[in-house]
Amino acid sequence: MKAVITDGKGHVKLMEVADPQPDAYQCLCRIDACATCTGTDKKLVNGRMPWADRYPAILGHESFGTVVQCGSKVRNIKPGDRFLRPFAAYPGTLLDGYASWMGGFAEYGLITDVEALREAPPVPQSVPTASISK
Repeated sequence: MKAVITDGKGHVKLMEVADPQPDAYQCLCRIDACATCTGTDKKLVNGRMPWADRYPAILGHESFGTVVQCGSKVRNIKPGDRFLRPFAAYPGTLLDGYASWMGGFAEYGLITDVEALREAPPVPQSVPTASISK
C-alpha cells in the first residue's frame, strides 16, 4: 500500500509499504480520508516533537476509514462500519520497518474491537523452560 513517510528532517515522501495485518481482535479499514494537523504533523515532519524519537515514520492522526475485514474474534464491528483514526500501525509499533505517528496517511489502517478484547482477552502463552542437568 502507499503511505506518507517522514524522516523527521523536513522531508515527506509517498512510499510503498506492507499492508497492516489485523490480529484476531482487529479490523482492517480502508482509509477514506486523512487531514493534516498543522501543529502536530508539522512538528513531526521537522523532528520537533519531544516524544517523537523513531524515524522514518508514517504520518497522520486525523483519519477516517471503512471496515473491510474483521478478525476472527471481532464481535462488535462489521464490514462497512466507519471509524475515526484507523492507524497503519499503532503508536510504538513498526510496520515494514516504519514507526507510526498514528499512520493515517496510508491506504489501510487498523482498529481494535476493544469490547471483545476486554470480554475474552487472549490467554498468555507460557514461556518454555529449559531443564538444566548437572
